[in-house]
Amino acid sequence: MRRYIYGAGFVSLAALVLIAGWWAGDVDARVQKDRCERADARLAETGRGDRDHDGISDCRERRTYGTDHKDWDTDDDGIADGRELAEGTDPLLADTDSDGLDDGAEARAGTNPLEMDTDADGDMDGDDRDPAGDLDDQIESRITALVCPEGGVDGELTILALPVVLTPETEYEGVGSCADLAALMELNGSVHAEVRVDGDAVGGLLAREVEVDDEDDDGSPDDESSEDGDSEDGESEDGESGDPESDDSASDDSGDGEGGDDESDVGSDDGEDTESGNDDEDSESGDEASEEGSDDDGDSESDAEVSGSGPA
Repeated sequence: MRRYIYGAGFVSLAALVLIAGWWAGDVDARVQKDRCERADARLAETGRGDRDHDGISDCRERRTYGTDHKDWDTDDDGIADGRELAEGTDPLLADTDSDGLDDGAEARAGTNPLEMDTDADGDMDGDDRDPAGDLDDQIESRITALVCPEGGVDGELTILALPVVLTPETEYEGVGSCADLAALMELNGSVHAEVRVDGDAVGGLLAREVEVDDEDDDGSPDDESSEDGDSEDGESEDGESGDPESDDSASDDSGDGEGGDDESDVGSDDGEDTESGNDDEDSESGDEASEEGSDDDGDSESDAEVSGSGPA
């Protein structure tokens, strides 16, 4: 009987200890919960209680999420802990979906950090040159800057203010090589081209092919041809601009000729006048001679009459 009483008492004591422990733990949990709720409310109202400014109260980081309340980006993926929690990614894991791209890189590339193959093309985002599947594969404009690949180091061109990576595998149309394109760039300052691109793993662009325009099929890029055409036009314009001078000279010469003709006309008029004058003088002289002849004839007749009237 005594043993029974002792046993019952021991069981009762153990039960009491267990109940007390559970009660104490529950009370502590409720106290901690209330404490973090108060910290969250304080942060929302005053902005205080968030040492690393990641949008999570220090209490919540320490007691709920296990993140570093002194580091705004615990997993160093470029995204704040508070944003990761809001978007469903893991603030303790840089690559939440384990596709080879950190959550921050996926945010920049426009891919889904919770999906290993965003565009469902069979390649994980980290291995896919166009993981989002939304990049235009061709850009047409003027290339304004160029650095060719050299010594195993990739080069780069700039088109529409976008940097595009050039690799030794990049192909060229319209020019033989990147060096030829560089020479053309040095000559013209910029070159109009079509660049076929892929997206790289961090949302950038990589050139598959660079095609320099040659629409007139003259064997040289259109930019060079157009400049040659401009220079030829300039020469023809210069030639045309020189023609008016020769026209003016010709006009002056013709004007002088016309003036000479006028003078000749005047001279001819003078000659005609002179000839008329001479004719008039000759006719006057002839009239005078006729009158003199008449006088002479009269004198002869008079002499004859005198001689006839002499002694017969």
